[in-house]
Amino acid sequence: MDWVFLKGALNTGFAYALWFHVIKKLPTTGLPMLGLLSPSVALFLGFFILNLRLWLLQSIGIALILGSVVLSQVISQLTQHPLTEQ
Repeated sequence: MDWVFLKGALNTGFAYALWFHVIKKLPTTGLPMLGLLSPSVALFLGFFILNLRLWLLQSIGIALILGSVVLSQVISQLTQHPLTEQ
C-alpha cells in the first residue's frame, strides 16, 4: 500500500512540474485551453495504458474539446497584429 502512495505522489509531482513549465512558455491565450485538455489526456491514457473502454459520448466530447482548442489557437494566430514601432 505504501508503494501506491509513493507512486501517486511522484506522478503528481511530475505532472505539476510539467504543468508549471508549460505555463511559463505559453501565451496567455493558450492557458485557458490547456485546462480543457486535462480530462481528454486522462481518457487517452486510460484507453491506451489501462485498456479502458471509451464510450461514444466520451469520444464525441474529446473531439469537441480538441476541435475547440485547435480552432481557438488558429483564430488567435489570425487575429494577432504585429506591434508597430513608434
